[in-house]
Amino acid sequence: MDCGWTLFLTSICLCLNGFLQQLVVGQDSLQRNYADQLQRIAPREPGEAIATLEHNPGLKIELIASEPLVMDPVAVSFDEWGRAFVVEMRGYSERESERLGRIKLLEDTDQDGVFDNSTIFAERFRWPTAIVCGFGGVLVGDAPDIIFLKDVDGDKKADLRQIVATGFGTSNVQQLPNSFQWGLDNKLYGASGGNGGQLRCVATPGVIGTGKTAFRPGEAVDIRGQDFTIDPATFEISAIAGGTQFGMTFDRWGTRFVCSNSNHCQQIVFEEKYAARNSQQKVPRSRVSVAADGPAAEVFRISPVEPWRKVRTRLRVQGLVRGPVEGGGRAAGYFTSATGICCYDGDWLPEAFAGDLFIGDVGSNLVHRKKLSGSKIQRVANRTNMNSEFLRSADNWFRPVQIANGPDGSLIVIDMYRETIEHPASLPPIIKQHLDLNSGNRRGRIYRVRPNDGGIRNRRLPGNASLPQLIEMISHTNGWHRRTASRLLLERKYSTQENQYVVDRLRTRGLSSVRPETRIRSMYLLAAWNKVQSEDLIALLADPVPHVRIHALRQSERQLDSELTEKIIAMTDDEDLRVRFQVALSLGELATETGTAIARLAASDGLNSWMQTALSSSAGRVRAETIKCLVHQIDSNPQLLAKCRPLLLELAGQLAREATDQDLSDVAGVLRDLPTKHQRLIGEIISRLLQLPPESLQLLRSNLKSSGVSLEKIIENTKARSRRDAVDDELPIPERIVAVKLLSMDQPEPVSLILPRLLQLNQPPEIKQAAIELAVRFKDDEIGEALLMALPELSPALRSTALNAVLARTSWSERLLGHLEAGKISSVLVDATSRQRLMQHPDSAIAKRAGKQLGGRQNPDREKLVNRYIDQVAQVEGNLDRGQALFRKSCIACHRLEDQGKDIGPNLAAFANRGAAAMITNILDPNREVDPRFLSYRIQLLDGRMMLGVLANETATTVSLQDSSGKTETILRNEIEVMRSTTLSLMPENFGDELDTQQMADLIAYILSQSQ
Repeated sequence: MDCGWTLFLTSICLCLNGFLQQLVVGQDSLQRNYADQLQRIAPREPGEAIATLEHNPGLKIELIASEPLVMDPVAVSFDEWGRAFVVEMRGYSERESERLGRIKLLEDTDQDGVFDNSTIFAERFRWPTAIVCGFGGVLVGDAPDIIFLKDVDGDKKADLRQIVATGFGTSNVQQLPNSFQWGLDNKLYGASGGNGGQLRCVATPGVIGTGKTAFRPGEAVDIRGQDFTIDPATFEISAIAGGTQFGMTFDRWGTRFVCSNSNHCQQIVFEEKYAARNSQQKVPRSRVSVAADGPAAEVFRISPVEPWRKVRTRLRVQGLVRGPVEGGGRAAGYFTSATGICCYDGDWLPEAFAGDLFIGDVGSNLVHRKKLSGSKIQRVANRTNMNSEFLRSADNWFRPVQIANGPDGSLIVIDMYRETIEHPASLPPIIKQHLDLNSGNRRGRIYRVRPNDGGIRNRRLPGNASLPQLIEMISHTNGWHRRTASRLLLERKYSTQENQYVVDRLRTRGLSSVRPETRIRSMYLLAAWNKVQSEDLIALLADPVPHVRIHALRQSERQLDSELTEKIIAMTDDEDLRVRFQVALSLGELATETGTAIARLAASDGLNSWMQTALSSSAGRVRAETIKCLVHQIDSNPQLLAKCRPLLLELAGQLAREATDQDLSDVAGVLRDLPTKHQRLIGEIISRLLQLPPESLQLLRSNLKSSGVSLEKIIENTKARSRRDAVDDELPIPERIVAVKLLSMDQPEPVSLILPRLLQLNQPPEIKQAAIELAVRFKDDEIGEALLMALPELSPALRSTALNAVLARTSWSERLLGHLEAGKISSVLVDATSRQRLMQHPDSAIAKRAGKQLGGRQNPDREKLVNRYIDQVAQVEGNLDRGQALFRKSCIACHRLEDQGKDIGPNLAAFANRGAAAMITNILDPNREVDPRFLSYRIQLLDGRMMLGVLANETATTVSLQDSSGKTETILRNEIEVMRSTTLSLMPENFGDELDTQQMADLIAYILSQSQ
C-alpha cells in the first residue's frame, strides 16, 4: 500500500469498543447527549492505590500521608523541625467564594517515618497554592495575597494572620502564584503563575511576626509574564524572568528551571535586570525549552485515556468545539499537564539521581525524570527512562501536582488525587455536564520515594541545632539542610558576640570549604550582613569551580571598586563559557569604558547567540566605542569577521534608533578609516545606519563628506556589488547570504528581477531562505509574484515560509487567490495553517474567495464511492486478525504500525483519527486533502531520466527523494533539469477500490486498535 494517508495527521485515538459508533457520518453534534461515552472512573483507597504505582527499580514508594489527614494537597514546606505544612486547595476548581482552602500541619509523633497527626493550622482561604516556611511561621500564596501565618502560643494553630503583599491576578485557577522557595542569595522566589498582576508589599520586615500592621508605600511591580523575588531584609519586590504555569526549581548552583502545561522543562538563561538596561536591544526570551525530546515530549502512561478526553479531542478535530488540537490530534501520549518541576538535591537516593529534574504530568498520571547535561550556557535535559517513566500509575486519580525535597533526603510526591483535574473552561459544556469537578475534594496522598533497602532515617534537624552546628549544616550533604540552616542563620536574633562568631566562621571556614555550594552560601550570608569584602570576592573570582566564579561575579556587581573592576575585565579570557557569559552580562554594570572587553569576548564567542545577547546588553552605553573596537579587531585579523559581525551589525542597528551627535561622528571616523578591502562590511554597517532619522542621517553624511567620503557612493557601490554577488554561484554561501540581505537597500525593480534566480531549483536552501526573507522587506507586487511562481519548486518547509511572507500583505494574498482560481497554483500547496489564515482573513472578500478555493478537492465519482463504503461498512464488524494480515500485506511498505513497517508515510500509531468515516474518505480519495509533507515530487534529470518520490532532504548541493519502495536516492542539483511537486499523494487513488466492504472494516478496526 502506497503512502499518503494524510487523514492520520489530524486524527484522534479511539477505543475499539466505540468503533461502530464512529462509522456514521455526522454522528457527533452539539445537541447530542454524550453520557453513554463518558463513563466515570472509580477511585481507589490508599492501600489499593499504592499497588497501582510502577516505579524505578531499586526504589521504594511509601505512603506517608493520606485522607483524612490531608485532602487536596497542592504544596508542602517542611519547617526546621521536620513538620510538614501542607496547602489544601479544597475549593478547586470552581468554589473560590466558599473559602474552603486550608493549611494543615502534619507531624510524625512516633518517628516511624509516617505522618500520624494532623492539625488545621489555618483555614478560609480562596485558592491557596503556595507555601514556604520563614520568619517563625509560613508565607502562603492565596491570590491576590501573600499571607504570613504564625503560631504564637504553641497550640499548632495560626494566631497571627497578616497580609504581606498583594496584587496577584486571579482570572485563571491554573495560573496562580506557586513554588515559593528560598534561593541561594537568600531571597524568596516565587512563580507568578501566568495571571500576572501588580504586586506590592504592604508590610515591612520590622512588623512581620509581631502582630502589628504597617502600610508600606511604594509603586507596585508589574509581574505580567514574569516571576518575582522578595528581599527578606527590605521586602523589596523585583520582577524576574519566568512567567510559566505551575512549577519552579533551582539546581544546586542556583540555575532556575520552570515548566508549563505543554512545555515541561525550561531554563531561565539570564535574569530580567540584564534585559532591561538597553532600551534599543530586541532581547530574546530568556526562558527556553531545554528538553532534548521537545517541549510536549512523549510520555508513557499506563492509565487508560479518560473517556471525556477522547470525546473532547474528537469534537475539537471535527471543529465542533473550540480548543487546540495538539499532538496531531491524539488524546494523550504527550505532555499536556506538566507541573511541579523539582531538582533533586537530597542525599538518600543513589548518586545517579543527584541533580535530576522531576516533573509531574497530572493528566497522564505520572512523574517524568530528566537528567541535565552539558557545560554550555543552555543546558540539555535528556529522558532517563526509555519508553517508560520514573513513576506512573494505572489509577486515573493519581495527580502528582508537586514534587519536593524532603528533610530526610528523600523525594516527596504530592498527589492531589482527584477524578478530574482539568480546568473547567477547557471542558465543553456538553462534556462538563456529565462530570463532577468536586469529585475527590476529600481525598489526597503524599508519597516518599527512597531506596528500597534500609529503614527510616532519623536525622539531626536544624531546629534543635546549636549555633556551631547550624553553621556546619550549610555544608550538609542534604540540600534541604543547607537551605534551612541558611534561612535560620539570617532569621534568628543573636548577640553581637554571636554575630561576630558567625561572620568569622563563615569567612575563615565557609569561604574555603571543600564543598563549593558552601563557599557560595557563605558569600551570600556575609553579603546579607554587609560583611563580604573585596578581597573575599577577588579570591572567589579565581575559584577552581566555574559556578563559584559566576556567583562571585554577580555579587561583585553590588560593591564594585577599581580592583574588582579590573579583575572582571581580566576574566574575559576565562576558560569556561558559562563564566564568560556572566562576564559579558556583568560588564554592563561597570562604570568604566568596556568596549575593548566586549569586543574581546565577541572575538572568542561572537557566534554564540546567548553571548551576542549578553554583549549587546552590556554595550548599550558604549555602542560607538564597541563598534570602533570590533572594527579594529577585524582589520587586524580578518578571520574574526564572522564572529564579530553579528554584534557589530546589531550595535549599528541600535545606533540607528538612538545615537548622539558624538556617536555619529565616531562611527563616521570608523567608516572613513576602514581600508577598501572591507567594502562589503562598510556596506553592511551603512545598511543598518540608513534607518537613522533624516536629521541624523544628514549629520552622518556631513561627517563622512568632511573626510572625503561620499555616503551615496558607498550605497551605490554596495548595491552594485550585492546584485553581482547574490547570484554568483562560485562565492561561498555565507558571502552570498550577506549580499542577498544587502539587497534590501536596493529598489524594488532590480530586486524583482534577481529574486526568481535566487529561488531557482539549483539554489541552496540557505539562499532560498535568505531570498524569502528579503522579499518580506518590500511591498512591490512583482516581488510577491516571484514568490508565488516559486511555490511549486520549494520544499515544504521553505514553501511554508514563503506562504507566510505572501500572507503578510493583502495584495499578495489576493494574487495567491487569483492563481488558485486560475489553476496556476494547486490548493494542495497551501498548508493547513495558511488555509486557516486566508479563510479567516480580516478582509471579508478575501475570506470568501479563500473559502471557495480551499475547501478541498472532491471528485464526484469518488464522492459516490466514499458514501457507499461508509454506509456499508457501518453494518459490518471488523476482524482484528484479518485486518492485521491485510496491513502487513498491503500497507507495511510505507507505514509503520506496531513496530513494523517503514516511515515513508505517517506512522499510523502516532496519529489518532477523525472517525472511521473520515478514514474511509481518505483511503478512497487520497488526493482530496494531502499534507504538504507527503506530496510527491517529480524530477527530470539532464540525462532524460524521470524520478518520483517524497522529498526526504535538501542540502546546498543535493536533493534526496524517497520512492514508494522506501529507497532513498540522492541527486546532485546540477544534474536536475526540472523539479516540481505533482500536488498529489504517492498513494494510488484506486487502492481502496480493491478492498471489499469486509476488508475495509477489518483494516480500519486493526489500525484503530493500535492507536489507543
